[in-house]
Amino acid sequence: MNKLYGFKINKIIMIGPNKEDAFLDFNVGLNVISGASDTGKTFIFQVIDYMLGGGKTPKQIEEAKGYDSIFIEIEDYECNIYTLRRDLVDGKMYKYNCSYCLKDTITPENIKEEHRKNSINNISSFLLDLCNSRYTSIVKNKKGETRSFTYRDFARLSLLGEEKIIAEKSIILGNGGYSKYPEYKNAFKTIITGLEDNCKTISNEEKKMNNIKIEAKIEVLDNLITNYIQELQEKNNISDEKSQYDIEELIKDIRNNINCKKENLKDCDAKRQTLLKEVIDKDTSIQYNNEVIKKFRLLKNNYLSDLKRLEFIDDANYYINQLDDVKCPVCSSEIELEYINTSKIEDSIFAEKNKLNKKIIELEEVMLEIENNNIEIIRIRDEIKLKVDRLTEEINLKLKPIIDLKVSELAEILEKREEINRVKFIEDKLEEAKKLKNDLSSKKVNINNVKVELNKINDENSKALCLEISNLLDKWNLFKSPQVSFDLKTYDLEINGKKKASFGKGYRAIINSALSLAIMKYNILRGLPHPKIVVIDSPLITFKEKDSGEEKISEVVKSSFYKYLAENFKKQQVIVLENADPQKELLDKINYYHFTKNKNNGRYGFFPVE
Repeated sequence: MNKLYGFKINKIIMIGPNKEDAFLDFNVGLNVISGASDTGKTFIFQVIDYMLGGGKTPKQIEEAKGYDSIFIEIEDYECNIYTLRRDLVDGKMYKYNCSYCLKDTITPENIKEEHRKNSINNISSFLLDLCNSRYTSIVKNKKGETRSFTYRDFARLSLLGEEKIIAEKSIILGNGGYSKYPEYKNAFKTIITGLEDNCKTISNEEKKMNNIKIEAKIEVLDNLITNYIQELQEKNNISDEKSQYDIEELIKDIRNNINCKKENLKDCDAKRQTLLKEVIDKDTSIQYNNEVIKKFRLLKNNYLSDLKRLEFIDDANYYINQLDDVKCPVCSSEIELEYINTSKIEDSIFAEKNKLNKKIIELEEVMLEIENNNIEIIRIRDEIKLKVDRLTEEINLKLKPIIDLKVSELAEILEKREEINRVKFIEDKLEEAKKLKNDLSSKKVNINNVKVELNKINDENSKALCLEISNLLDKWNLFKSPQVSFDLKTYDLEINGKKKASFGKGYRAIINSALSLAIMKYNILRGLPHPKIVVIDSPLITFKEKDSGEEKISEVVKSSFYKYLAENFKKQQVIVLENADPQKELLDKINYYHFTKNKNNGRYGFFPVE
């Protein structure tokens, strides 16, 4: 299993006696620290550079007084965490094989600040190992003198300070002066080719051995060339470049069709859910009405029961009135009876009956009205159910089968495209093998006693790198599909035929940022060593008004810049220190700090306010 190389910064902390810790946490992906000037943003860049082996101590600003040590917690992509400490007074460095919060539980290792050949006990070797870099040396000059490859060779391309970001000179050439240009160029070539330069004196015996090695390599290349040609012949039914273009268009059409059908399905399902909710509402109304009718029927039965009781009382009154007065069967005397007004009773019974009958009639009318209402609700509900059934049928029998069919069709087309890409890859490798064979054949007759073998940045390297840069500048809306080329004399970029140095400083800042980020993307895609971290100070520099002769980068460029970094560098770490804030819709997708320079509002700056 290949090692997951590179590392990310988890946090930086500054401490001092009787001082509140100054700290920042970072995440993988885009990290933005923005806000007012003089809040410590550039100081943060200097701290990061210093902790990654830089020789220059961070500027002694007023807010930093009293702080004497810096900690940085880093984590490689195999989840190993380390903490580095560097003292501001003497610059000594220490390494803890643990997180910052556990540093007090172990004894740190003292590591050297400068790279030393054949030694691993230094910051450069430690970081190079995290980057999976095994490069050892760089040719410094035409004499063949060499020096060690160090982590600062990576840092020169991945740490862009506020001065370097707007530099007219290539960021590849650093700040070391003309005498350093050859070694900086050779370091860059090693980084993007993965090949080290060779420099040695060759004896006659070594010449013979080298020729034997070259012949062996040529033999291997001949076998490769034969295999490539054979594979191309087996794939001779694969379409040409024109058909590849057609396939790309077909893929685009199919994807658009799938997306369209998915939108239709989404709309249909939303309508269906709305209708189902209406059906539930109708069923609830029907159930409620049925309960009301049930209660009204019970009430009607009560009224009918009351009528029967009244009829019983009326009958009893009738029969009582039919009885004759008789003498007492015991003493034969007249029985004195209490007078009963039967007509009043009859009137009361009659009135109560009428009242109950009226209530029964009214109740029956209400019940009929509710039943009719229920019938109408049931009719409407059944119509809605028909609509639901039609939508369900459209989803299950039309939209889903079409989507499944198109997805299957897309898979077949993608497989076809993969075959075409494979053919193109083999053709490119075949040409590369042929060129390498020719180069080796030339070397057989050009071996000198003093041999300085310098690798070159070939067309494939420069074109691929420039394509990455062009894509970034296009996505950031700085240029529309720009033609980017690499000038091997200046080791810098030309955009649409115009040298980078000819652009205003705002454009130079964006272009230099694109080069640094493109190098990271280029190396990662090819499995070449890289720290997988880029730190940029003020890439979106503020311009003067037009009467000053400068051009002003639009807000579109700024928003596109932040959006692209947030969406396309999720597996690497990009740290941007900038006055301009990212757009609000990105804030929950990135790690963001805003320095207000206001003691009463948010975070003032990097250092705590006392």
